[in-house]
Amino acid sequence: MLVLPVVLLVGFGTYFRLIEADMEDTWLIVGMNRLRHAYVELAPELEPYFIASHHDDPPGIWTTYSFRRHIGVTHWLSGSPVVVGVINSVVTGVLAAVVCEAAGAGATLRTLVAVATAILTAVVLGFLGLRKVHAASRSYRPRFPSDEARRSAR
Repeated sequence: MLVLPVVLLVGFGTYFRLIEADMEDTWLIVGMNRLRHAYVELAPELEPYFIASHHDDPPGIWTTYSFRRHIGVTHWLSGSPVVVGVINSVVTGVLAAVVCEAAGAGATLRTLVAVATAILTAVVLGFLGLRKVHAASRSYRPRFPSDEARRSAR
């Protein structure tokens, strides 16, 4: 019985570390985009040779991050934080079922509690992860926005 809480503790820690790692990756992309921007300022004729963006605004970050115009739902669902979050949710549901079993609950109640606990865990983890990302990005102001970002800001 002690194994599941320990697994959950490690799983939750892993989930939040993966969120942090994704945010760190984004900052590294911003840094690389800024370096490319400096190259383009120094030698504009180099611009056609860069396949990644030289802008540090969200469109520039996404261009460097994925090289695709559209990032689909399968991309988001296969990300490490989501996969670990789903595993955490399932383990939490199993723990709830084990507790219900120990309390003598019937199969129907045990299943309902397990599913509800798993869903609630997934929602809470998703909310906390998004809140962490939004809090980190709220104060960010790009230094070298793309023409697209400048047009939409007007």
